[in-house]
Amino acid sequence: MLRFADFCAGIGGFRLGLEKLGWECSYSCEIDSACEATYALRRFLDDGKACAI
Repeated sequence: MLRFADFCAGIGGFRLGLEKLGWECSYSCEIDSACEATYALRRFLDDGKACAI
């Protein structure tokens, strides 16, 4: 399985695309609180791989 780190994750669009291709996110981070809120709504923060910087 291919893995990637989602730095400057934004709202998670890049992650969604790669996961649809079968990749696995091993880590993600985002500094913008508005983007973090959207990321949380997409349930990405529940996987324990995301952090705020």
